[in-house]
Amino acid sequence: MSANDIVAWGTAGAALVALAGVFWGIYQYTKGLKIQRQQVLFGLIKELNDNEKLDYAKQLLGYGHVLYQRDSKDPNTRRDYKVDDLIFLKNPKEYKDDEGEIEIKDSLDSFIVFLGTVGYSLQVGAIAANEVTYFQYWIHRTIDNQGVMNYASSKEFPLFLILVKELLKPKILDKWNLTEKELNQTRKNLEKYENTNEKK
Repeated sequence: MSANDIVAWGTAGAALVALAGVFWGIYQYTKGLKIQRQQVLFGLIKELNDNEKLDYAKQLLGYGHVLYQRDSKDPNTRRDYKVDDLIFLKNPKEYKDDEGEIEIKDSLDSFIVFLGTVGYSLQVGAIAANEVTYFQYWIHRTIDNQGVMNYASSKEFPLFLILVKELLKPKILDKWNLTEKELNQTRKNLEKYENTNEKK
């Protein structure tokens, strides 16, 4: 073996080691990104489940009414607010000077902002399109409620508009467990919201 052969083998070996280092770095980088994405996703899921500020909105969207009790020790302060009775959903520019309705409205505002955060996380790649399905039920319940969508349109919720635009991208809604009729209505509601709010 000549000196040139030794140099060639040494150079080839060094190149292989360097190349292995590059691949190892790429592997570690993608693993780190996956872990960061999981942290964002789990943080959003935790906020949805644990943030008490969202509870009234989830009751409203999930059950169609909110059981509100001003004083937890006095059962006489309990009131049932039905979605059709809430003034701010009928006419978003008005609301009753009613402590329960104001708290429900504030909860809904926080919930819409939360959903917008999910949309923004999707847009910037912090969560993947298939991970939005963790929030599918609540997103669909929001989009399906015309009063809530009208209310959201009457306010400034730029992050919610991002969610709407992301959901209108091809194949995202197709992964949801919706009937064809539900899927078409959901798209129609999203497009209406987008068109109304793009003009602002």
